[in-house]
Amino acid sequence: MTNELCFYCDLPMRKRGQEKMIFKNALSTNGNENIKRLLRYCLMTKEHLVKKEDGGSNHKSNIVYAHAYCNSSRLDRTVENHKEIIMAMVSGGYHPLTQLKRITE
Repeated sequence: MTNELCFYCDLPMRKRGQEKMIFKNALSTNGNENIKRLLRYCLMTKEHLVKKEDGGSNHKSNIVYAHAYCNSSRLDRTVENHKEIIMAMVSGGYHPLTQLKRITE
Protein backbone atom coordinates (compact mmCIF):
# COMPACT_ATOMS: atom_id res chain seq x y z
CA MET A 1 0.00 0.00 0.00
CA THR A 2 1.24 3.44 -0.77
CA ASN A 3 1.41 6.29 1.74
CA GLU A 4 -0.56 8.48 -0.66
CA LEU A 5 -4.03 9.42 0.50
CA CYS A 6 -6.91 10.18 -1.82
CA PHE A 7 -7.66 13.90 -2.18
CA TYR A 8 -11.41 13.30 -1.82
CA CYS A 9 -11.73 10.62 0.87
CA ASP A 10 -8.37 10.70 2.73
CA LEU A 11 -8.11 6.91 2.45
CA PRO A 12 -4.95 5.12 1.23
CA MET A 13 -4.64 4.33 -2.47
CA ARG A 14 -2.79 1.60 -4.28
CA LYS A 15 -0.59 1.96 -7.33
CA ARG A 16 -1.02 -0.24 -10.38
CA GLY A 17 0.95 -3.45 -9.86
CA GLN A 18 0.70 -3.35 -6.06
CA GLU A 19 -1.13 -6.62 -5.74
CA LYS A 20 -0.02 -7.35 -2.18
CA MET A 21 -2.30 -4.99 -0.35
CA ILE A 22 -3.39 -5.18 3.25
CA PHE A 23 -6.29 -7.24 1.92
CA LYS A 24 -4.42 -10.52 1.64
CA ASN A 25 -7.69 -12.46 1.93
CA ALA A 26 -8.97 -10.75 -1.21
CA LEU A 27 -6.07 -12.11 -3.25
CA SER A 28 -6.83 -15.68 -2.23
CA THR A 29 -10.38 -15.44 -3.58
CA ASN A 30 -9.53 -16.05 -7.22
CA GLY A 31 -12.44 -15.37 -9.50
CA ASN A 32 -14.36 -13.06 -7.19
CA GLU A 33 -15.29 -10.32 -9.67
CA ASN A 34 -16.71 -8.03 -7.00
CA ILE A 35 -13.38 -7.95 -5.15
CA LYS A 36 -11.48 -7.40 -8.41
CA ARG A 37 -13.79 -4.49 -9.28
CA LEU A 38 -13.32 -2.94 -5.84
CA LEU A 39 -9.53 -3.31 -6.15
CA ARG A 40 -9.63 -1.47 -9.50
CA TYR A 41 -11.66 1.33 -7.91
CA CYS A 42 -8.92 1.77 -5.30
CA LEU A 43 -6.18 2.46 -7.85
CA MET A 44 -4.37 5.81 -7.68
CA THR A 45 -5.23 8.19 -10.53
CA LYS A 46 -4.43 11.79 -11.39
CA GLU A 47 -7.36 14.18 -11.04
CA HIS A 48 -7.61 17.65 -12.57
CA LEU A 49 -9.13 20.08 -10.07
CA VAL A 50 -10.22 22.30 -12.95
CA LYS A 51 -11.20 19.91 -15.72
CA LYS A 52 -9.30 20.18 -18.98
CA GLU A 53 -12.53 20.82 -20.89
CA ASP A 54 -13.16 23.76 -18.55
CA GLY A 55 -9.74 25.25 -19.28
CA GLY A 56 -7.74 23.39 -16.64
CA SER A 57 -4.10 22.67 -17.29
CA ASN A 58 -1.75 19.77 -16.66
CA HIS A 59 0.27 21.99 -14.30
CA LYS A 60 1.06 20.35 -10.96
CA SER A 61 -1.00 22.98 -9.14
CA ASN A 62 -4.10 21.63 -10.92
CA ILE A 63 -3.35 17.92 -10.35
CA VAL A 64 -4.17 15.87 -7.24
CA TYR A 65 -4.23 12.12 -6.67
CA ALA A 66 -7.49 10.29 -6.11
CA HIS A 67 -8.90 6.77 -6.19
CA ALA A 68 -10.14 5.74 -9.62
CA TYR A 69 -13.62 5.63 -8.09
CA CYS A 70 -13.42 9.08 -6.47
CA ASN A 71 -12.01 10.54 -9.68
CA SER A 72 -14.49 9.01 -12.12
CA SER A 73 -17.57 9.67 -10.00
CA ARG A 74 -17.04 13.44 -9.78
CA LEU A 75 -18.96 14.16 -13.01
CA ASP A 76 -19.99 17.85 -13.11
CA ARG A 77 -19.79 18.46 -9.37
CA THR A 78 -17.60 21.11 -7.83
CA VAL A 79 -14.54 19.84 -5.98
CA GLU A 80 -16.05 20.87 -2.64
CA ASN A 81 -19.43 19.26 -3.32
CA HIS A 82 -17.85 16.04 -4.55
CA LYS A 83 -15.59 15.85 -1.50
CA GLU A 84 -18.64 16.16 0.79
CA ILE A 85 -20.45 13.38 -1.09
CA ILE A 86 -17.43 11.06 -1.03
CA MET A 87 -16.83 11.66 2.68
CA ALA A 88 -20.49 10.82 3.36
CA MET A 89 -20.02 7.59 1.40
CA VAL A 90 -16.97 6.74 3.52
CA SER A 91 -18.76 7.38 6.80
CA GLY A 92 -21.76 5.38 5.59
CA GLY A 93 -19.62 2.43 4.48
CA TYR A 94 -20.45 2.82 0.78
CA HIS A 95 -16.99 3.76 -0.52
CA PRO A 96 -15.28 0.90 -2.43
CA LEU A 97 -12.38 0.77 0.04
CA THR A 98 -14.69 0.45 3.04
CA GLN A 99 -16.67 -2.23 1.18
CA LEU A 100 -13.46 -4.10 0.39
CA LYS A 101 -12.36 -4.01 4.02
CA ARG A 102 -15.75 -5.34 5.12
CA ILE A 103 -15.63 -8.21 2.60
CA THR A 104 -12.07 -9.27 3.40
CA GLU A 105 -11.98 -9.00 7.18
